[in-house]
Amino acid sequence: QLLFLGVEWERKGGQIALDTFYTLQKRGLPVQLTIIGCVPPVAITDTNITIIPFINKNNAAEASRLYSIFLNSDLLLLPTRAECAGIVFCEASAFGVPSITTNTGGVGTYVEDGINGFALPFSAGADAYADTITRLFADDENYRQLCISSRKKYETELNWDSWGKKFNSIAEKILNQ
Repeated sequence: QLLFLGVEWERKGGQIALDTFYTLQKRGLPVQLTIIGCVPPVAITDTNITIIPFINKNNAAEASRLYSIFLNSDLLLLPTRAECAGIVFCEASAFGVPSITTNTGGVGTYVEDGINGFALPFSAGADAYADTITRLFADDENYRQLCISSRKKYETELNWDSWGKKFNSIAEKILNQ
């Protein structure tokens, strides 16, 4: 169960995610892809792909649907082309869902290789993403540990309480100068 979550298809690397899905299928992996937040600009007829154009997290029923999707996802696949603050990586980690993404912009502050996912080079294409995913699913214990450490990273770093404490510490240092 792969999850692609993003409003801007091109900027979030939607085509790379879609090509990764097809590459995994060609390799014989029984994958499914859920796309949330946009409608791909290409025709999609594969019944293993679900497209949800929009989910309003301010609506309790829709938020519950999103949480259910996270709970049933194995990986967040977001080969983003540009990213400054990827809150989606925090959300994925909160559910123990590792992220497979791109090491660009601020992504490295959210996704730590081998801890809560993997951030591939900007030049990586669908084959590299598929290779990473294939390796993960070839080793159940490694994948399970990655899920556990994803949740732990959320609990210790990728949450609003941790952000507030860090921000408060920085503000105090500035004010005390």
